[in-house]
Amino acid sequence: MQHSKNKNEIKLYSVICPIWFLMLMPSWQSLLIFPVNYIIDTAVTFFTLPKSEKRWSFCKRHTWKVFIAGLAADLAGGLLLFLAVPVAGDTGIEWVDDAMIAIYGNPFSDYVALAVCSAAIIVAAFLTYLIDKRIFLKAGLTIRQAKKSAIILAVITAPYLFLFPSELLGT
Repeated sequence: MQHSKNKNEIKLYSVICPIWFLMLMPSWQSLLIFPVNYIIDTAVTFFTLPKSEKRWSFCKRHTWKVFIAGLAADLAGGLLLFLAVPVAGDTGIEWVDDAMIAIYGNPFSDYVALAVCSAAIIVAAFLTYLIDKRIFLKAGLTIRQAKKSAIILAVITAPYLFLFPSELLGT
């Protein structure tokens, strides 16, 4: 990428909409994504609980909270990525500019972009863990069980789509 010495120059980049960006904008795809996420949250919660006849009733009462918490955590991670590019701006430093473009196109093409996207996934997973643990504790699980269920949910439901190379969609 070339940088101009003219400070009044405006650069417009053709940026492919990253697939994770869809979670920031409600759309008809949300009608498909939300039920699938809810089913995954329910299944993971169910299978992390001790075997008992109360497992299913626990899931019916509390999975919607886990689902909302997961969406909020994923949104926070997505916002980190969404804001990374405008905050960094067009620095004129080639490796920074390349990384910001790679975040949206293909995080695997740049080490910094991969690190930023991975950090956003970790932030979202950590928030999921913290919120879910609190939900489970309030629901009456032991500290050990709440931590176990929350960590498994955080790892399995982390927003790995942040790493998806949008350039594969070919536009």
